[in-house]
Amino acid sequence: MENEKKQPKLTLRAGGVRAIVWENTNKENEVFNTIALERSYKDKDDKWQTTNTYRINDLPKLIAVLQEAFSKLVVTETKPEENNKLSKKDHETLN
Repeated sequence: MENEKKQPKLTLRAGGVRAIVWENTNKENEVFNTIALERSYKDKDDKWQTTNTYRINDLPKLIAVLQEAFSKLVVTETKPEENNKLSKKDHETLN
């Protein structure tokens, strides 16, 4: 089981830009997420490559995938009667 390749929790794409969300666990068995950003492009030999450097026109796409990741990971649906209740984790996220 340890040799199995870990799969991303979530992958979001906007054009050639994508955000890859990984779920991790620390020493105390607390789960947390990390996000990797990358841009795909074709090199001079017409082969697909990835990079973590971005052009100016990639910025709106980066913003879009990061906002969507935040929405999917942090923004949660609540029942109307729960709207005014915040958990300890919610308070930590907001502060």
